[in-house]
This record gives sequence, C-alpha cells and structure tokens, in this order.
Amino acid sequence: MSGLAERLRAQPKAELHLHLVGAMPREFFAEQLEKYTPQEAFSDALPRHFAFWAGHEHLQNFLPEGNGEPDAADLFRFVNFQGFLASYFLSTFFLRDLDDLRRLVAAMRQAFELENIVYAEVTISPTEHLYRKSISVEALAGFMDEVADQPGAKILWIVDTVRNLGVESGLRTIESLLAMRP
Repeated sequence: MSGLAERLRAQPKAELHLHLVGAMPREFFAEQLEKYTPQEAFSDALPRHFAFWAGHEHLQNFLPEGNGEPDAADLFRFVNFQGFLASYFLSTFFLRDLDDLRRLVAAMRQAFELENIVYAEVTISPTEHLYRKSISVEALAGFMDEVADQPGAKILWIVDTVRNLGVESGLRTIESLLAMRP
C-alpha cells in the first residue's frame, strides 16, 4: 500500500448515508441463515413478497420452490438495482427480534472500526421491524437510544417511514416514536 493510501486509511471518516439493513455484512447474514431457516424467516411473508422475490434469479434458493440450499453469498449476487431491492427486502425477514438488530449493529460497528469511521448517519425503517409484531415501538425506540449511547463511532439515527405504506402509516410511526422521547 502506498504512503498516501495508508495515510487516507488512517484518517477518521464519516458515513453520511447508510441504511442499517443495507449495511448487513455477508458473514452476519450467514449467521442469520443458521439461526432461521427461510421457512421460519418467511412465516409472515405475503404471497406478493414471494412473487417479487421469484422474479430474481439470485434469490431462488431461498424460496420454497428453489432447488438448492440457500447460501448467504446468493443474497449479494444481484445484478441491478431491482435485484438489490429484492435482496434488501428479503434480508429484513431474517431480522426477527431486538437481539438480531443488536447483533447487526455490532457487526456494522466492527466494520466501522476497520475503516476508521467515527461518525455515521444510519437510516432505520421502523415499519420493517414493527411489521413482525415481535418488536414493539417502545422496544425499538429503546434499542435506538441504547445503540446511540454505545462506545465507538457516534451513530445518529435517521428514521425512514417507508413511503410505500402511505402517509398515515408514516405519521403513526413518527408519532409513536416521538411519544417515547423524554
């Protein structure tokens, strides 16, 4: 590595646009595949979700009609933005509880440390996690505060209300989270 490259790598950095789920390392997803079978992960998936995923070749082994074993590497073999979105959405079904989210943040922080990232603005989409009904608004708000206060890179949460669920859904999510603030 050149002297300049070494100096740049050593400089503190900021990550200004990062989605929590989109930052999921392959190794973390492999652990989630060991923790949950696709059948378990997709227990609350709707037929339209399966239809969406079926249109993406790299996700076939995750589906009930797939003819192979699901492999974490397959999730990251998308070839276009639509494939990325399908992978992103599929991966959210493998985040079933707060422990999964805590472990994802720990994996993300580990990657931050390797890159010398000292500040990150991380987008979280609460409706992706509240949809499962295994995580309450109160628990999610507590999780966000807990993570923001951990040592290491400073994390500022950006709440995304997922526009495809409608304005009313977004407003309810924001109002619920704001009600939790001291």
